[in-house]
Amino acid sequence: MTDEVPCSCCGEGCVASGLAALSCHPEIVICRSCVGWLGEQFGGSHSVAATPILPVRDMAEATTFWETTGHSVERYDGGYAFVMRDGGELLHVTTDPTLDPARNSTACYIHERNVDEVHATWAAAGLPVSVLDDMPWGMREFTVKDPSGNLIRVGRNT
Repeated sequence: MTDEVPCSCCGEGCVASGLAALSCHPEIVICRSCVGWLGEQFGGSHSVAATPILPVRDMAEATTFWETTGHSVERYDGGYAFVMRDGGELLHVTTDPTLDPARNSTACYIHERNVDEVHATWAAAGLPVSVLDDMPWGMREFTVKDPSGNLIRVGRNT
């Protein structure tokens, strides 16, 4: 069982990895919702959110893949589910049994502060991750394809 830490703003309990600490006062931690609200106070230009919806050929196969990455999957129904991270939605998956993984060009980018740790964890779990590398466009990143052929790129600014 994971211990929850209260957000310094709203008081809601969150797992520690779902909180951001202020750089000048690391004892003050803020949850994702409050970070979003704070961004809106400055015109909202930095609080745009988008949730990718990835096609998958088989929901059980997709669930196994995402659970292997350490995320949880909450099914809406037999053909639609939410991949969850720290109590919030990371992305959605929807079933398309006609999907050909070899021809699937769908991709998404997951921004991850601890990309080295995520890479090591996913590699240790047996996922076919690429080499983790510093890219010329200023990102440290790696890629992996899920069983449905969706390209998942994971990285952070260098």
